[in-house]
Amino acid sequence: MSGQPGIPCWLSAVLCPAFGLFLFLAQFTANGIMPGLGVLLILAGVWLWLWFGVLLAFTPLQHLECRGEERQLLKIQGQEYVAYQQRAGIFLPQVGM
Repeated sequence: MSGQPGIPCWLSAVLCPAFGLFLFLAQFTANGIMPGLGVLLILAGVWLWLWFGVLLAFTPLQHLECRGEERQLLKIQGQEYVAYQQRAGIFLPQVGM
């Protein structure tokens, strides 16, 4: 799927089916926008909750992976990496610390 110009493929893959459902539902009502918009918002909410679940499931696994990489870097780089660890955070940068 190539997506639309200027729109990432993953976003196009999510928005195109949702917009199609929106247009399908709009043809059966006198005020076509509101029911379709409601369904679109419900689908967007479900999609965001699914991604939140994926984030919660994979964060501990990512932490374990980072700790394993840290052990490897400690063996290879030694004290130079320890100094770097004190300056940088494992997931987010340490700003002003």
